[in-house]
Amino acid sequence: MTNSKDLISVVIPAYNAGRFLSATLDSALAQTHQDLEVLVVDDGSTDETADLVANYVDRDRRVRYIRQDNAGVAAARNHGIELARGRFIAPLDADDLWKEEKLEAQLAGFADDPAIGMVYSWFVRIDTAGRILGPFDFRPRFEGRILPLLVLQSFVHASNPLIRTDLLRAIGGYDASLRERGGQGSEDWKLSCEVASRAIIRGVPRYLVGYRQVEDSMSRDPRRALASHIAAVGDIEGSHPEVPDSAYRWSETTHAVWVGANHARQGQYRTAISLGWWALRRQFKADRLVLARRPFRRYVKFRLLRATGRFRSDPTDRLTGQPFASTDLSSADSVPAYPGEAARYRFMAVAAGL
Repeated sequence: MTNSKDLISVVIPAYNAGRFLSATLDSALAQTHQDLEVLVVDDGSTDETADLVANYVDRDRRVRYIRQDNAGVAAARNHGIELARGRFIAPLDADDLWKEEKLEAQLAGFADDPAIGMVYSWFVRIDTAGRILGPFDFRPRFEGRILPLLVLQSFVHASNPLIRTDLLRAIGGYDASLRERGGQGSEDWKLSCEVASRAIIRGVPRYLVGYRQVEDSMSRDPRRALASHIAAVGDIEGSHPEVPDSAYRWSETTHAVWVGANHARQGQYRTAISLGWWALRRQFKADRLVLARRPFRRYVKFRLLRATGRFRSDPTDRLTGQPFASTDLSSADSVPAYPGEAARYRFMAVAAGL
């Protein structure tokens, strides 16, 4: 394996990942950009993960297997970053999927500009069978120096970005201490914010990542998911006081709403209402005029439209239920923002103090 200019190191942390890891590895190795290495960091698995990866190592010299004692997903990612040979790092969770052109499209986004630190793309939720869940209702096009917007809401999923290796190492990688402080789960968002504080961010306006929804995933535990986010907010706020306070408060609020919406989709309405009430009280303490503010009213309207499914009909409707790996998503890439989505973007800009 050579250290070529465009070598990409795909880093996959894996803990008892045997159920989905084969599909994930297949999607990484099928990339049209073939100049890559795939590092699977086994975080102390007790299932068939090691044997599964061994088969890939025997078949494809680009795959490397690293074993460590269980230390959490951030430590596993950092271990892979430490051993990476590539100029770029592409993190990939062990249950997610990529479209085959993902890395090629993101690499082109760097355009040999050293000021660019990260290129992200869009993602869509998929189920345990790899079928598209939708909706295709969030198509961010934020680029440049966008730290306040990333603070407000994470639109860069864990398996989404392509990041310069030198910048990632200069930052210190993912914050493994969040696990000890009850904050595991927000390491990728915190890292994205640190990258955005130091470099220009670019985006590829295409759905290139399938974000798998797994029943036992961390995001299904509302208290843990919210505590993780709040811990990370405190860290970022302490390091970046230049970001408006409103962005941090709205970040806590919108994350609670997002977690609540996930529970509402599962029929857990009591939990969803509890989280919504917590979010409203949290925001009201920070801004007593919040209910009168137009961006907030538009945002509430957007959330209600989303919860009730009252979106306009568009070409993405037919994609729900289709297999992510083999379905052409170009029709979803090109759909313009509808009124509710546009209101969401206006709300984000105002809430982030932009």
